[in-house]
Amino acid sequence: MKSKKLSGFTLIELLMVIMIIGLLAGIAYPLYLDQVRKSRRSDAISEMLKIANLQEQYFLDNKRYTTNGNELGYPNCSGNSGLCVDSSGIRTENGFYNINLAVNVNPPQFYTITATPRAGTDQTHDVCTQLSYTTDASQNKKGAKLSKVGLGDPAEVCW
Repeated sequence: MKSKKLSGFTLIELLMVIMIIGLLAGIAYPLYLDQVRKSRRSDAISEMLKIANLQEQYFLDNKRYTTNGNELGYPNCSGNSGLCVDSSGIRTENGFYNINLAVNVNPPQFYTITATPRAGTDQTHDVCTQLSYTTDASQNKKGAKLSKVGLGDPAEVCW
């Protein structure tokens, strides 16, 4: 009697493949999420720099800075999407950050633009819990503020 050779995979081989796939996914998925958060952060930084330019234009026209996003040309929010001003400040277009303006009216005048992740979004898990841009008459710019410690220079990590 001839024995027939069976072909296929054993249960151990299948379990090893599943374990390797799970290990790779466990490493790759958190890295993917970090990159997504970083790209959203770059949207907030871009909008902050745009607001800084608008503040300078407003200062040239009015001899003062403003805390009102409407005066910089942003519309009020009338729905859930788009770049607009609501009760928590200027909402970024993708809706992941609120941007607030603070102005010191005493000489020398300066302003601070702060971006914080909106509550209820995945961006609240970002290592950069607050981005801040400050300038004054001498155009001194200060980088990001980082609440989490142990990540090196915050300006390098967040900006």
